[in-house]
Amino acid sequence: MIKKLLLFIIIVAAVGGTVAIYLWNKPHKKVEDTSAIPITANALCKAFSDNKTNAGTLYLNKALEVTGEVMDVNTNQDGGKMILLKTGDPILAIQCTCRERNINVGKGKIVTIKGFYSDFSDITGVLLTDCVLK
Repeated sequence: MIKKLLLFIIIVAAVGGTVAIYLWNKPHKKVEDTSAIPITANALCKAFSDNKTNAGTLYLNKALEVTGEVMDVNTNQDGGKMILLKTGDPILAIQCTCRERNINVGKGKIVTIKGFYSDFSDITGVLLTDCVLK
């Protein structure tokens, strides 16, 4: 009986280890390879202003293709570029953290950015990650 129990534990550990190694080495999803939901910056902000729970559920971990006017371009603590898009709300913006560091885009320019929705805050607005310019 003890031999069977020990064999079972070894098999479970081997299967668990194999699954863990597979998940660790699994390639990350890239936004370029994912179909995106097209939306304007104003419409995205309005969706969260109207019902942030529903909008968060609808967009979480989904790729969005957001079109809007560049309000500002900053460099984050990792040295990456962060583009802020204007919305209809004077306080909230769409924050797009870009994958590439050498993006050259100016304030006032209309752009389309594709990225994954990751969070919303009443203070900072909508956060998109792994963004690329279209």
